Amino acid sequence: MSEFRTFGEGQADLRERISRMEPDLHAVKEDVAVLKTAVRTNGQETRSLKEAVQGNTEEIRSLKEAVQGNTEAIHSMQNDLKNINQRLEVVEAKVA
Repeated sequence: MSEFRTFGEGQADLRERISRMEPDLHAVKEDVAVLKTAVRTNGQETRSLKEAVQGNTEEIRSLKEAVQGNTEAIHSMQNDLKNINQRLEVVEAKVA
């Protein structure tokens, strides 16, 4: 009989301990729900950011090509100006 009483007391202690843990478990469940929402939101924001970065990368690549084209045009114009300057010097020498 004393074994049953000891067993019953053990169960009562266990029930009491579980009862004290229930509010903590409820709080943990609420925290996990908040974290899940935050993770979903961050995932969506990360995808949006990734798309923006990809768009910017394409735009930068396009601008780089435009700058390279303009650089080539500038070099060509510089050569043309040198030729014009040389020809002008020849004309000035003949006029003088």
